[in-house]
Amino acid sequence: MKKWQLGCLFLLFTGLLLARTPGLINYQGVLSDGNGAVVADGDYDITFRLYDEEGGGSELWSETQTISVSDGVFSAMLGSANALDLPFDAGYWLGIAVNGGDELAPRLQLGASPYSLHAQNVADSSITTEKIADGAITPAKLAAGISFDQPWTRSGSTLSYTGGRVGIGTATPINTLSISGGVDVNDISNGAMRTRIYGSQIGALETKGSAGSRNVLLTYTSGNEDNGFMGVFNPNSDARVYGQISNDVGQMVTIGANNTNNVRNTFLANYPNHGYVGVYDAGSSVQAGMYVNSSGQGVVYGDIKNFRMTNPYNPSEEIWYASLEGPEAAAYLRGTIQLVGGKATVEFPEHFRAVVVQRGMTVMLTPLSADSRGLAVVGKSEEGFEIRELMSGTGTYEVDWEVKSIRRGFEDYRVMRTAIESMPAQEDPGPGEPQMQGEE
Repeated sequence: MKKWQLGCLFLLFTGLLLARTPGLINYQGVLSDGNGAVVADGDYDITFRLYDEEGGGSELWSETQTISVSDGVFSAMLGSANALDLPFDAGYWLGIAVNGGDELAPRLQLGASPYSLHAQNVADSSITTEKIADGAITPAKLAAGISFDQPWTRSGSTLSYTGGRVGIGTATPINTLSISGGVDVNDISNGAMRTRIYGSQIGALETKGSAGSRNVLLTYTSGNEDNGFMGVFNPNSDARVYGQISNDVGQMVTIGANNTNNVRNTFLANYPNHGYVGVYDAGSSVQAGMYVNSSGQGVVYGDIKNFRMTNPYNPSEEIWYASLEGPEAAAYLRGTIQLVGGKATVEFPEHFRAVVVQRGMTVMLTPLSADSRGLAVVGKSEEGFEIRELMSGTGTYEVDWEVKSIRRGFEDYRVMRTAIESMPAQEDPGPGEPQMQGEE
């Protein structure tokens, strides 16, 4: 009987078909004669058998195929002639015979791949975590309508988790979602970064516009990583509105198109608890303001102070009156009184007595009679003043009067001052530039 030999043997699992289609095992080998020479090209009847032992044992399956051999090489799909209906839950050995001859020795033990056929018949009708290789199941491989029981649930393109805390970059999440490191949120149409959450030692949040420039930044104040900063930026990433903490004082600033101050909500220089609102010109010089001075007094200033009203005779116009200026802080009161027998006494109302002091008080009188001999103020105090007609006159007529006096608490009003006394704080550290871990 002719002797045969096999060499360069390969067993390849071709993959599972669906439930009604048997699995196939791809077998390739080289057929040679007893002297080691490859056999002549042609068709050969090759019988394949599976056993439960390496020697002896029980034959579990067999089939014979007529296979074309070329240059000694042949290939066969085991299970194509007789279905492989074995459970593949134990070790199997393959025996091969050529043209009805004796089985070649030794038998070949099946490797791991054919045992994937066992996946068609799970022993306990369940697939547990231990039976699934890491990364073997992905959302793309789930059919529509199929979801995980718990804690993951898939609905269409949405995957949700209800099992507790989730950690990304950390094995010990402390919140529902804990992320160790930064987060970039990109435009799905072009991949451009639109939002960035910085997760380095200093937290920060940055958003960007369609052109990729910064438009909002929440970060720390430059020079102090424990003080916050929030800014709104133009398309050139220039800050136009920002709030920050400097010297433990909050500030809010608006910036003009020339990158200089427009309005600063800050504090009086050297007085961090005295608020200051400064309005600036194009040269970044403060021209009008409102602040609390070093004495705790509220101050409003500008180059000109006005009141305005709509012109009742022409609503398209406004009437602007300018305030009368002077080198003192004063108040006035005026009125009309009846002179009787050449005498009259004016008593100040309570509110005026509370506002003024007698120091520097002046009184003006206007007689409303052509027969008046003239008028004099013969006594004045914080309570009022007395009027007498000159030359012991005894006239009876009306008199217009006006009194001005220094405001209580402003007796030492200073006209000349150093510039620093009325300047806003100049501290403006600006934003710190956050970085992702690993960025330079």
